[in-house]
Amino acid sequence: GSARYTAAVRMSRERGVQVAFESSLNGVAVNLPPPLAKSAGEPRLLRVALVQGEGEGRDRISLGYGPMLRAELLRRREGDAMVVDRSAVAFNPPAGGRLRLPARADSTLVYGTLERLELDRWTALLERAGGSAEALQATSFELSIGTLDAFGRRMQDIAVRARVRAGGWRASLSSAEIAGDVDYEAA
Repeated sequence: GSARYTAAVRMSRERGVQVAFESSLNGVAVNLPPPLAKSAGEPRLLRVALVQGEGEGRDRISLGYGPMLRAELLRRREGDAMVVDRSAVAFNPPAGGRLRLPARADSTLVYGTLERLELDRWTALLERAGGSAEALQATSFELSIGTLDAFGRRMQDIAVRARVRAGGWRASLSSAEIAGDVDYEAA
């Protein structure tokens, strides 16, 4: 589909370059698993902004997708390329607040609350897209999920704290159906 959008570019000596893009996405279907899926007739505000930091060696990319998702990527220059220094993805964050970025460089924090997560569908999508667990290295998860569908099972009201690391992951789970710690090491 297609959707209307607005874009703005601002340049100043004090603040550097700022680029902003905004669209209601009305007319565009998003064929991703819940909670990011939407029909073409359903509006969902998408905002993307790039703000250059002090000098030319840093910038910040911010993304909003309706009230349910916000993300920020802090980048730094390495040679001729900009690389992600740290990033955060927040599901259903409080309105107007700053996102909580990880303390460690070269890491990502995914946190917040979800009414429902179909992990098996997201895993299949990642595999079809050619992604792998290595792409998630140094990612931490802190999620509260109302209904989690994972590994062929359905779990209710589950809290997940997990960390992906080289060669595997570690998770702590807490719900009425399951509680405990899980370590996974790739063979």
